[in-house]
Amino acid sequence: MDPQVAIVVNGRTISRDEYLAALQGEYDAFAAHTGFQASDIAEVTSYLNDKVRDQLINRILVQQAALSLGIAITQEQLNAEIASLRGTDEQEFQAWLQDNQLTESQLTAQYADQMLALAVRDAVTKDTAREQPHRHVRYLVTSSLEQAQLAREALNAGSDFAEVTRQYSSDISLHASGGDVGFIPRGILPEAADQAAFTLAEDAISDVVLTASGFYIVQVLEIDISRPVSEDYWPFVLQNAFQSWLANERSQAEIAINPVVE
Repeated sequence: MDPQVAIVVNGRTISRDEYLAALQGEYDAFAAHTGFQASDIAEVTSYLNDKVRDQLINRILVQQAALSLGIAITQEQLNAEIASLRGTDEQEFQAWLQDNQLTESQLTAQYADQMLALAVRDAVTKDTAREQPHRHVRYLVTSSLEQAQLAREALNAGSDFAEVTRQYSSDISLHASGGDVGFIPRGILPEAADQAAFTLAEDAISDVVLTASGFYIVQVLEIDISRPVSEDYWPFVLQNAFQSWLANERSQAEIAINPVVE
């Protein structure tokens, strides 16, 4: 494979420069959001490599599906979305772009991808059942692997999950409830934490799970194989169904990944 090509999806290429730029953007965003420690760098880098590859592959799969389904985003629709985001204060908008290290053309390209993905999502998930499996979950999240490991050790030693959450969770909104978020369907937690929640047995506690939002520990308190999804959670269920559709599309696609980006 050409060393300047990172990935090929059904004949469409993603350049190495495009891949590296996307990886840097994800790295910067992750570092700003979680404040992870230098000791976590190896695990985080591996995670972000996988995430960026998936995102770039999925973008092409969505574009190809949109073409097949006859779905397109018009320039007028895109202009209206950007105008709404821009608002009436141009100076404030430009400051926001600068704070987020974006040019207007980059923002427009991002919104074009997002709007197309939403349109494809709506088309391929229109028959999703309203009754879905749920799990009664509690969880904690930390910004460093060290803190998560300390929390897991405390749980292993028999400490109460709620108390451990109040001591270690960097998400203070979880402190009052001791991490208990009630019954949730698939797609509410970040992907790896969500996967843990829906594979654990009742009363089981996960190992430390790395996500884009930090390091999670999840416990399943109860399992309900079918209950109606609330209005608040319904968009997340549709997004999860869309991710399942994408995974199926990917399994059928011809994908080549250059070893230089693995």
